[in-house]
Amino acid sequence: MRNNFLPLELDISSGQAQAVQMNRCDLVICLTDGGNGLEDCLTAALGGVARQVQFVLDFHHACEHLTEFGKLLWPDDSPTREARTAAWCHELKTAGGERLLEIIQALDLSGAPPNVLDSHRLLTNYVHSNLHRMDYPTYLANGWQIGSGVVESACKTVVCRRLKQSGMRWREPGTDSLCHLRALYLSSDQRWEHYWTRAAAS
Repeated sequence: MRNNFLPLELDISSGQAQAVQMNRCDLVICLTDGGNGLEDCLTAALGGVARQVQFVLDFHHACEHLTEFGKLLWPDDSPTREARTAAWCHELKTAGGERLLEIIQALDLSGAPPNVLDSHRLLTNYVHSNLHRMDYPTYLANGWQIGSGVVESACKTVVCRRLKQSGMRWREPGTDSLCHLRALYLSSDQRWEHYWTRAAAS
């Protein structure tokens, strides 16, 4: 499979990975927030199934960390805070995590209170530990998503809007089957029609 994107937000297992034919993909992109253990969990689940796996840190999640640090560094100067944090986010998107790390490590924090110093230490560690997932210029050049909002919105549209209507009760087999049909129905290409044409012929 080349140049096909299959957004998934699920409790993935090797069985599910095989069901969506991840073994046919040249590359599987895992877009997650910074939750501890997520990368290890996905690596274990996809091991032996996906040929190559690339992890991407949700860009907006990274920006939230920068914003929170900015609130401590400039608590009473919102124009400076907003301008500096926006500049950091811009550098992160256009130059990547290594450049952002250089910028925050070069900050002059002499005389800063202990809570700011501690927050700076945590932010620096956070960026450093996620550098392998913060090459946003490359991701964007490749046409990859760097934010999980599209998938989260799809979950609401594809799943919740259909399954959470008034009075509905579901068990796992029915839920699984209906979600597959719902995904086909809402696909932008002709998968819904192709599915029923093939089903009728079988």
